Amino acid sequence: ESLEKYELPFVPRILEEFFLNDLSRWYIKTIRDRTWISSEDADKETALQVLYVVLERLIKLMAPVAPLLAEHLYQENLKQFMKKESVHFFEWPESGETNENLEGEMKMAQYAVEAALEARQEANANLRHPLDELVVMAKKGEECLLECDLELQDLIAKMTNVKKIKFVDKFEGGDKYMEGKALGTIVWLNIHPSEETRQEAVVRDLMRK
Repeated sequence: ESLEKYELPFVPRILEEFFLNDLSRWYIKTIRDRTWISSEDADKETALQVLYVVLERLIKLMAPVAPLLAEHLYQENLKQFMKKESVHFFEWPESGETNENLEGEMKMAQYAVEAALEARQEANANLRHPLDELVVMAKKGEECLLECDLELQDLIAKMTNVKKIKFVDKFEGGDKYMEGKALGTIVWLNIHPSEETRQEAVVRDLMRK
């Protein structure tokens, strides 16, 4: 949209934000377990195909504002799969249909994870060590979307390494909770694990040695 309106100064910042936060720090992490499967698997193929399409379109979008970098990335990564000699020989990619509800829910999950990781960092709680509970208070009107989507709950729990997620409209955290915030989403992380959870953490540390 910014390119079509010739708002070129904004384009590199938008592309960088998408590449670093949405692609590298979010999508890559969410598909990590799916792509580590050694055998051929339909779910693995789907995750890799989505990644390929995103990278292809991202490089094409980079071409007008970073032509040399876009060409380098194309030659090193995509040319072997494509017929054209240069990324600059392609037509401008067209935008397809979007699922705004799904995108909104995923953004909320992303903010909840960012806030939880901030809380872990403040508490010096290693991400490898499981914790018992994460309390999430989303922006007003968004609580139901998160609470009703079990897949998003599982994703948040997996990305933050907690056993239970609780959604609330108000909450007063005590001494055992560490607060984290990200773009309007507030979470409280229970940083005092139960004895069972402590033992799990010890076992994981021993397995890594």
